[in-house]
Amino acid sequence: MKSSLWVILGLYAAVALGTGIALVAFDHDSPLESSLDLSAVSAGAALAALGGGMITFTGFVMSVVLLVVQFGSSQFSPRFLRWFRDDPVMKHSLGTFIATFVFALTATALSGRGPENIVPYRALIGATVLTAASIAWFLALIARTSDNLRVAHVIQRIDSQARRVFDDVYPTTSTEVEAAQQAAASVDPNSAVQQVRNPDVGGVLVAVDRDELLRIAQRHNALSPAVNDPTTAVQCLHRIADVLRYAAAKHLSTGVVTDDRGAVRVLVPTPTWDDMIADLPVKRHPALARQLDLLEEAVGRAYPAEQRADALAADRQGLGMAIQTGESARGVS
Repeated sequence: MKSSLWVILGLYAAVALGTGIALVAFDHDSPLESSLDLSAVSAGAALAALGGGMITFTGFVMSVVLLVVQFGSSQFSPRFLRWFRDDPVMKHSLGTFIATFVFALTATALSGRGPENIVPYRALIGATVLTAASIAWFLALIARTSDNLRVAHVIQRIDSQARRVFDDVYPTTSTEVEAAQQAAASVDPNSAVQQVRNPDVGGVLVAVDRDELLRIAQRHNALSPAVNDPTTAVQCLHRIADVLRYAAAKHLSTGVVTDDRGAVRVLVPTPTWDDMIADLPVKRHPALARQLDLLEEAVGRAYPAEQRADALAADRQGLGMAIQTGESARGVS
C-alpha cells in the first residue's frame, strides 16, 4: 500500500473530486462578490481550459519520465525503475497533476447548473492554488530527475542502502551482541517456522586478485574514455571502500535478525573472521602474516611487557585495556 503508485494517485483524485463538488455547492449556496466582475461563461471557459491543458501536460510529463527511466535502467541498473516508482516526489507530483485535472473537470461540469449565472469564485481560487502547486511539483520533479541521473547521486544512494542493511542485520555494540546471542540461545530449533537451505555453494568475498582484475579490465576495455568515465570508476571504488570501513565496525559473527520488539525472526549462519582466513587464497597468506607481524611489533612498541598480552587479546570494542587499567588504578589507590 505504501509503495503503490496507484493508491497515491487514487487518493489525490478522490480528494480533488470531493473538494470540487463541495466548493461549487458552496458557491451556489453562498455566492461571493468580487471586484473582478467575471462572468459565469468566462469562469467556465477558464476551468475547462485548465482541465484540458492539465491532462495534456500530465501525458507529456509521463512520456518524458518513462524515457528517463528507460535510459537509467539501461545505463545503470534495472533497479532504477524501482527507485523512480518509490520516489515520493514522483508520486506527489503526478498526484497533484491528476488532482488539478479532476478538480477543473468537476468544477466545469457543476458550475453551470441552475437558472442563475453564478460565478464559482471559490472553485476558481481552488483551481489557482492547484495550478501553483502543480508548477512547484513540476520544478521539484525536474530537479529530482536530474539528480537521479547523476552517477554520484546513484552511488550515494547505494552507499546509504548498504549502510541501512548493515545496521539492520549486524549489531554495533557489545551489549547488542550479547542481547542477540541470548535471544538466539532462547530459540528452540524444533519450534522454527521454516528452514531455508541454499542448494548452491555459498561463498564470501575475502580477497581480490588485483592483477587478474586489471588484466580483465584491459582486455575488455572496461574503462575506455569513449565508453565509461574513469572518474566514475574511481568514485565507485571510493564508495566501496567507505562501505567496507563502515562494515568493519560491525560484529559480523552474529547472524540474528530481530524485529522492533526484539523477538528473533531469522537465524543466519554468518561468517566469522576465522572463516574468512580459512577461505583466503594461499597466495594471500604471506601478506596477511606480514600485517599481523607488523601489528604485533606496533603493540610491542606501544605497551610495556606486563600489558602486552592484554593488548594482543581480541577486543573489537577496544574496552578491555581501559577496563583493566581502571581496575588496576583503583587497586593501587
